[in-house]
Amino acid sequence: MPRKKIVFVIVEGHSDEEALGVLLNRIYAREEVHVEIMHCDITTELNVNSSNVIAKIGDVVKKYAERKFRPGDFSRIIHITDTDGAFIPDEAVVEDAAAVKPLYSATEIRTQRKSGIENRNQRKRECLNRLSSASRIWGVPYQIYYMSCNLDHALYGKLNSTDDEKEADAFAFAKTGGWLVTIGITLFAFSTILGWEYHGEKAFEYLLGTHRFNMVYRLVFSFVVYFGCTQTLNLVWSFSDIANALMAIPNLICMLLLSGEIAKDIWEFQKEIHKYN
Repeated sequence: MPRKKIVFVIVEGHSDEEALGVLLNRIYAREEVHVEIMHCDITTELNVNSSNVIAKIGDVVKKYAERKFRPGDFSRIIHITDTDGAFIPDEAVVEDAAAVKPLYSATEIRTQRKSGIENRNQRKRECLNRLSSASRIWGVPYQIYYMSCNLDHALYGKLNSTDDEKEADAFAFAKTGGWLVTIGITLFAFSTILGWEYHGEKAFEYLLGTHRFNMVYRLVFSFVVYFGCTQTLNLVWSFSDIANALMAIPNLICMLLLSGEIAKDIWEFQKEIHKYN
């Protein structure tokens, strides 16, 4: 059985992993999801800049891989980060002696250290621009996603949350989001089963030239559905991929056999188009 590919997800804090971990595991059910918690914002670290940020992220992935995994064992790197107002103009950074820590709003950042925030924003902005243009890191497909402020703002509409508030919100979101994803996947799976059964039954009926044996097809299809539900997810996905690929064989054969008919129909269609030009 082939090993599952790894989806390597980079987040800044534990609350990010708690909010998104369950959803990511369900979205990428065919793969193994690893959430790497940085416990920092790598784009604002003092030893990180736009010239080495890609190498720094590559080091994070390599450290996880060590001698167990190669680049080919990863399907993608997903980097989720906050912008923290990095792209706002300097005049939107307001010096405020009462702001013990940076206070964010929809229009400004208030801080005791205006120059420090401006320097941080410039460094972060340059790093984000560099990362957004990167398509691969360590030979693995890479994508970065970032919010207008931070994950709390994007998910809960909150700014300046405390660590305890972030944990509570993340737990509530993961619980609710997990149920929503489960219901969505269930409905999608059920509708897909019905759709595939109908198309298969009609093809079966066409090949036999009668609908008298449709019940036989339905019974076989139902057995296959039951069998699939009792097997491991990896086996089911592997069989599904192989079956989908094998469908190309009869399709290609039919296209070759009917190539004359196809060319004739295209020619007739082109003549109809020219009538209206």
